[in-house]
Amino acid sequence: MVKKITALCVCMALGSTLVEAKNEAFVGLELGYSKVQGDTYTAGGLVFHNNTIGTDLNYGFRMGAQSGEWRTTFLYSYQDDVDTDQNIEMGLFTVDYFFMGDKSSMLGKIKPYLGGNLGYANYESTKVDDNSAIYGGQAGIVVDMMPNINLDLSYRHSFSGSEQVNHVGGFIFGMNYLY
Repeated sequence: MVKKITALCVCMALGSTLVEAKNEAFVGLELGYSKVQGDTYTAGGLVFHNNTIGTDLNYGFRMGAQSGEWRTTFLYSYQDDVDTDQNIEMGLFTVDYFFMGDKSSMLGKIKPYLGGNLGYANYESTKVDDNSAIYGGQAGIVVDMMPNINLDLSYRHSFSGSEQVNHVGGFIFGMNYLY
């Protein structure tokens, strides 16, 4: 099921590059520090309620397209907290709006944005394997470092309808190559 959703999101992200001729396609990597919060989870045979499931580094890859004001991205993110035997993987489709600073503005190379995300998450722990849809938002800035390289600093927060996972939030650093 995760593979089907991933394939669908990749097709949507790649298809977004055909919408407008001025779009720039990109691929990139991301590294972040995220906190997963849940109602109930199981670890080592014990049941915990209303606890932080895991706080650890997460990493992923991204691909998409951006124009002067909009960006669409498909991203895959993975977090594995080996100390508590918890991991979560997410496939997200995001849409961001650059509300200040396109290439002709005074800011030029710094573009703040707000956006939304929609996707699918798989959470695994001892005796738990839970899948659910997730949705949320993000805010951040993109800094153009070179004509084909930009850095992305953001905070992303996603909610889940799962019994095991309430929400996932974290700070993300990304690097994109535009082509």
